[in-house]
Amino acid sequence: MPTLLNNAEGGTNGANVTMDTSGGVSGSVWDLVTLGTGAAVTFSNTKARGSLSYQFTTTATASTCFTTWNTAYETASLTTYTRIYLYLPSYPTGSVRLTELANGSGFCMSIGMQNTGRLSIRDSAGTSMGASTVVLPVGRWLRIESKCVNSTTTGQCEVRIYTDADSPYYVEKIVSSASFNTQATPADTLRVGLASLNIANYNYLIDGVGMTDVGYLGPADQTVMAPLQRFNTAEGGTDGVGVTTSNTDGTSGIFFNSVQVSGPSEITFSSARSAHGTKSYLFQPTTGNKAMFIWTGFSAPAAAVRLYLYLTAYPPLANTTELIQLNSYVATVQTLLSRVYLDSSGQLNFMDSSGTILWTSTSGLALSTWIRLELSSTIGGAPTTGSAQFAYYTGDGGTAVDSFTTSSANLGSGNFTQLRLGKLNSNTWVAPFNLDDIALSIGSSSFIGAYSGPAPTPPAAYAGIIPYKGWGTQI
Repeated sequence: MPTLLNNAEGGTNGANVTMDTSGGVSGSVWDLVTLGTGAAVTFSNTKARGSLSYQFTTTATASTCFTTWNTAYETASLTTYTRIYLYLPSYPTGSVRLTELANGSGFCMSIGMQNTGRLSIRDSAGTSMGASTVVLPVGRWLRIESKCVNSTTTGQCEVRIYTDADSPYYVEKIVSSASFNTQATPADTLRVGLASLNIANYNYLIDGVGMTDVGYLGPADQTVMAPLQRFNTAEGGTDGVGVTTSNTDGTSGIFFNSVQVSGPSEITFSSARSAHGTKSYLFQPTTGNKAMFIWTGFSAPAAAVRLYLYLTAYPPLANTTELIQLNSYVATVQTLLSRVYLDSSGQLNFMDSSGTILWTSTSGLALSTWIRLELSSTIGGAPTTGSAQFAYYTGDGGTAVDSFTTSSANLGSGNFTQLRLGKLNSNTWVAPFNLDDIALSIGSSSFIGAYSGPAPTPPAAYAGIIPYKGWGTQI
């Protein structure tokens, strides 16, 4: 049961990668470092984990550059699993290869990327085994895991894409039919980098490489298992700057997959007030427009949400406004499942997917005060047996001002795959409000609780393959 892992931590930033410098604390040494004309493989301090990664670069001459394991891996298993963390500064002008599995007979399976940012998977004959509908994000670390089953007639592959790099929940799973030629004997070679397909003036980075016959490797460091799989505190922003997907990470936490506004001033970082720390997100929506954050890239039958809300005014009459949506978004079809509204009296309302209001709070929310909202929802075995609970608190208080629970909500029968927060309606409400210390616990049916600091920062070490506990299951 061989397992090879390499995290680049044994190198020096900017130095060339060689067989001699790729081992040590990096992990399993590369057997080959192959460079085309003008190409380079170097250590880079743009990293997914620890302090370093591998950067693959070509110049004006179209060429290849890649690293290879081909002597250290020996197995009798006809199933091989691989993992890479990938960072794309941009899309290539043509197709490139990310990984290639091979054996003494030739290629078994390759994972490539088109100039559109979509993955393409091919067998030993170059026949397409599938392609992604998801477009890989630029400027973010993501994770790609694969499974290859060897056979000349019933070969099969599976590729999982995690745009939230350390999430246990993929955004897309590509599964080929069991009808391809992936070679008759076990794979014993993994090439990583710009392999086979020549390309000029391109670079990308790879980290956390793994190869095993045991099973899917998962994230490179299991200490990222925290009660909050997603959290965001706004602390990494600059006061007054418009919020985008590219500036919501860093010390703020996990970036939002989408920030939807009609103008850059509708959501900004603000140091005028915060629930904790020094900043929050200030929403200043314009009439007739939405302003929202969206987290995607998960799929689970249960989820819990926590956020801190500061209101300056209630919506005007006939302007009931959704603040929270836990949705299902499958094949471009969005289904609104578990929702929290704010009405013109400042009262909160819970609505399920049927559009029925199941609860209204007894009084309006206090203005100019931080209020903590807690929502958890669980899909039922039937559309009308879903469970939900909601409560709101003054700040970090432990006693709910008002609460609600049900075990007969219509939450459908699929999984939650999307969280939306903010002003989710296109109405005329324009009063400023703030959100802070947002958290999403995927797979949880319990409240998250008051803020106690962001999820811990993972250490530099790689933990190998350790079974997960507490994150739920995704088939």
